[in-house]
Amino acid sequence: QANVIPTVFETLTRENEAAQIAPFLAARVEALDQGRRFRFRLREDVRFHDGRPLTARDVRWSFLRMLKSRANENRWLLSSIVGARQLLEDGQGELEGLRVESDHDVSVELQKAVSVFPALLAHPSTAIVPEGADAFESNWSNGVVGTGPFRVTHFAPGARLELEANPGYWRP
Repeated sequence: QANVIPTVFETLTRENEAAQIAPFLAARVEALDQGRRFRFRLREDVRFHDGRPLTARDVRWSFLRMLKSRANENRWLLSSIVGARQLLEDGQGELEGLRVESDHDVSVELQKAVSVFPALLAHPSTAIVPEGADAFESNWSNGVVGTGPFRVTHFAPGARLELEANPGYWRP
């Protein structure tokens, strides 16, 4: 799983060859207010496996989905975003600290400065999925849509996983 998931799903940031955190699905990451706010400019050439373009609304959906999922043991990675605590506790509320500024711009306000916030977003559990995507646990071979270089073509739990190259991959 640890080897396959990052080839199907991708994150806003990623560790590069020099072991530094760098923008990935984001073209640019800007720290503001001494690490209390971050602005992400998304790459405009990224498409999901189904052909839909990546938008800021997908980032919002992905973060809300992660925070509401009690099954996700890594959801604490987003806990510093304003409004995340209520979502973590009862799965209700809005994520006031995440604002869609335009189709390709997202701003994130944190409760307090977290200088390593972009590094937290490099974790595979923060991968971006298209707005409206449901949980993938029940059927990985149907509806699994990411932005990665490979897409799932067949999955039989406990037996077999088949991937194929994504011909529309945006190539960083």
